[in-house]
Amino acid sequence: MILFKKITDENLEKINNFQEIELLKAVNTYNKAALIISEYLYNCPDLLEQYPEISESFREIRMGIEEAEKRYNIKINQRKKNQEEQTNQKLYEEDQKRQEAATYEQYLQQERRNRGLRYGVPPMDKYSCPVEFPIRATANLAEPDSRGIYYYPDERDVEVYWCFSSREEAEADNFRRPYKTPPKRHAT
Repeated sequence: MILFKKITDENLEKINNFQEIELLKAVNTYNKAALIISEYLYNCPDLLEQYPEISESFREIRMGIEEAEKRYNIKINQRKKNQEEQTNQKLYEEDQKRQEAATYEQYLQQERRNRGLRYGVPPMDKYSCPVEFPIRATANLAEPDSRGIYYYPDERDVEVYWCFSSREEAEADNFRRPYKTPPKRHAT
């Protein structure tokens, strides 16, 4: 019985390092051990008189069950809390993205109204457009039927007034192609 108690004490110490599934197995193992001892004591009540250590071992097993269940519940609650925190963080990040998108969309609509345009976006800097809007357009063309000239991405560098996703969008907002074929961009 001393050996059994020693094994039980060692198991109780190991429980502290168990993961959730291991704790569940430990609870089941301790419950099986308690059931076996209970059956033996029920079938042989005089065993307790002959071996009083059995009572102590049974108590150790009950402690093992309680400790394993306690640790298991702690792990379950930690996992649930972590999942809830992750879900809340994800919802927060999605909400932030939606708010940023809505703010950008408001800015974009205001810029389009200010410039009298229906399509496209402002340039990223003086000479470049976002990848999704590769058509670069200049402004202030002194022609009644055109606002400016648009260029394809591989054509010469120009000071960009506005960017479009397609030739059709640029033309719909009264931008035209140059009359002469523009030179290609210099490789950098």
